Amino acid sequence: MTVPFPPADVHFSDLKRIGRSPAHYRSGIEHPGKATPAMLFGTLVHAIVLGGRFVVYPGARRGNAWKEYAEEHAGDCIVTQAEYDRAEPCAQAVLDHPVAAPLLEGARLEAFLRWDLGGRKCAGTLDILNPDRHYLADVKTSTCSEPGWFMWQARKMSYHAQLDWYRAGAEKNGHIIRDCYAIVVETKRPWPVTVMRLTDFALELGGRQTRLWLERLDGCVEVGEWPAYVQDVVDLDIEGPADLIGFDDEDDDDA
Repeated sequence: MTVPFPPADVHFSDLKRIGRSPAHYRSGIEHPGKATPAMLFGTLVHAIVLGGRFVVYPGARRGNAWKEYAEEHAGDCIVTQAEYDRAEPCAQAVLDHPVAAPLLEGARLEAFLRWDLGGRKCAGTLDILNPDRHYLADVKTSTCSEPGWFMWQARKMSYHAQLDWYRAGAEKNGHIIRDCYAIVVETKRPWPVTVMRLTDFALELGGRQTRLWLERLDGCVEVGEWPAYVQDVVDLDIEGPADLIGFDDEDDDDA
């Protein structure tokens, strides 16, 4: 499926691809891939925690009965009973957590917002927005919720930039945001949950990142070009210990 490009609104999930290359940004929008099992699992955990809409199919994703059900519920988030049974205890761990659960109370869940940033129309869905207590939060599923490991993962996945993006959206819509949280739950037993509050420094770095991406986006739109990594010959150099010089792997037959 090919979708119109460029889109009317900039979404963070699309914008961060331009950090890899403008070509990846355009390709990701025009040719969105199918959800992986891990992505579907995360979507389902979000839906259970945040009260999102989904339907449960009692069988497997095969056969005429499945095809008929899928056609009948086209446009819905369809999960199998087995998929639900796997995600439900993970979501329940968040709902039962003494620190995470109170962040859901009195908050707007899955709050869709639009705003302008750097002259561009932007949009996003905030998992949790509490305008009265001045915070927002995002639910993350992860293979590990140990704080030190997840800090590394957050930097790799630009979660700090995503939370600052949402903070900017909330503030552009008239909300005062004092705290931004990541609610992280592991995807396997015993489903440990960690609630992390982003520091001012992390959010500042995130804001710098999104501004750089938006500047790159503006430049590509202005010239109408969406290049990949480089557009010229690049030197290939070898860096390593001096004792590697002259090493010859006789088993390497590549030509």
